[in-house]
Amino acid sequence: MSFIIHFIAFLSMTFVVVTSDMQYSYASLDCLDQIDIETRPHWERIKLLQEIMEVDYLWWPILDERVRVKQITYHNQYEEFKEENVEPVEVLALENISNLFASKAFPAKDVKFTMEVVKTAMVCSALKHISFQGLVFYKLLKDVTIERMEKLLFVMWMVDMVYVVIDKLTTMNDAEPLLLLNSMRVGLIHLHRSILKEETEKLDIEFLHKVGKKMFDEVEKVCVKAAQGDGYYKALVTNLNRIKWVDDLKAHHVLITEYLNDSTDIVDIDRIHEFKGPINIKDDIDVFGITQLNEPELKRAYGANFVQTNFLFGNLPVHTLIESQWKPIIESEERYKAPPKTDDSPEDSPEVSPEDSQSS
Repeated sequence: MSFIIHFIAFLSMTFVVVTSDMQYSYASLDCLDQIDIETRPHWERIKLLQEIMEVDYLWWPILDERVRVKQITYHNQYEEFKEENVEPVEVLALENISNLFASKAFPAKDVKFTMEVVKTAMVCSALKHISFQGLVFYKLLKDVTIERMEKLLFVMWMVDMVYVVIDKLTTMNDAEPLLLLNSMRVGLIHLHRSILKEETEKLDIEFLHKVGKKMFDEVEKVCVKAAQGDGYYKALVTNLNRIKWVDDLKAHHVLITEYLNDSTDIVDIDRIHEFKGPINIKDDIDVFGITQLNEPELKRAYGANFVQTNFLFGNLPVHTLIESQWKPIIESEERYKAPPKTDDSPEDSPEVSPEDSQSS
């Protein structure tokens, strides 16, 4: 009798286990999939930060940026949420990311904050280079007599710079700086068309100063000067004034990997120094200071900044846009007012693709 009772109890337990497995197996898998989906961004952020530190010599100008970033706060879900005005803190990107890895702990809050610091540093560096180039170009076109072919060359240099920067920043999903960059891109394309049509008396160059100034205003908000008495463009002009930058880069990190593309192009800055003269720009230069530069310095700085920007952002090992991803950026042109039409301009401007604008 005892044997029969134990046997029945065993069968009952087996039935419960089997039916439970059949009933909850798919739910358990769905739960695990959901956990994977929710945690994946966290591990992807850590992986990107790790890759940045592995090639820190390529990221050095960006990691050396000190920026203002708001601390990330969490609220108790069981209490009434009150919006708090969180004051931004000043952070050196390299110090922040180094401390995160030194701690050997990666809480989501700290990882997300470090990502915000790196993204802000990228934005800070990008806006400095493009605003500087726009303001210098505006000064050249306004006050210096430039031949038509030289104008075309200068426009295409800057278009190339803007595309390289947009490529990299889009990966970081920063909407506001992308809108400013796209506004500059649209204006440059219209300017390029006008120069091609030889509409020299109708060139709309005011956007260069307007957008460049807006970018500089944004720099003042998110970037921090290296030291008292320095200017926001200090890191940029330091590299413009530096001779043998490639040698310094190689000395910083002995192993130059396959990531380092176009290292020979940066030598062009040394050639500018050698054949065109030094680029003597003070560390505290600002928007007003750019308007005080003379023609030779303007042209040397313009060419050197073009090389420097493409070298820096072109070498950042982050994903770039493919052709299909450029579509929403192209479509966003409608958000900006095009230059006023003239009597001889066509009613409808053809759509411009990155390939068209770069090859024209």
